[in-house]
Amino acid sequence: MPDTARPSPRPAHWERITLAWLDGLVGGRTALLALSDTPVQVAPPPTVGDADEGAAYDALASQVDRVAELFCDAEVAAVLDWALAAGWHRRREAVNPAGRGRAPAVAGGLAWVVGKANGLFDGDLRQVDVQRVLGLGSPLRVMGVRLAPIVGRSAPVVAPRPLEAPDLTGFGEPALLTSATRREVLTWRDRALGVEEVA
Repeated sequence: MPDTARPSPRPAHWERITLAWLDGLVGGRTALLALSDTPVQVAPPPTVGDADEGAAYDALASQVDRVAELFCDAEVAAVLDWALAAGWHRRREAVNPAGRGRAPAVAGGLAWVVGKANGLFDGDLRQVDVQRVLGLGSPLRVMGVRLAPIVGRSAPVVAPRPLEAPDLTGFGEPALLTSATRREVLTWRDRALGVEEVA
């Protein structure tokens, strides 16, 4: 009697969508497979060339600290500090636009990137709260989109995600993720890879 067992199905659409979404969060499959829940290390302030640069960085850091106080979470504060230091190292002229009066806008943009990467605006904290504290007349997203490919590795990645998954925006940079977000990503990664292996 011929073997009537059906061949194993190909990976389902859910697995492909989930893994593509997760790849966008951390910058690709290699980064996804290497991800752990270790929190980001606090970034040391960058070396500045002169007193004016030092004053500019301090002005930015002061505004970032104001934002961090809203989150009431030391790890989110560390990610914000990392984002500021990384942006300064990668493209100082974009993170330090002419005029210290722009520091609140930069801090708001960094808050938008970190907040969207970790789903922080889905709870009690609203973007308008950060905007108000910083005295900004424009939404955080305006500067956030400009800073995203600098402190992240890409512009916001718009990728379909499972309906049950947290609303996280991908910037291709694992260092933007808190350990809590990393644990969520790991749970979804292991679930998607496990289902794919079974399939």
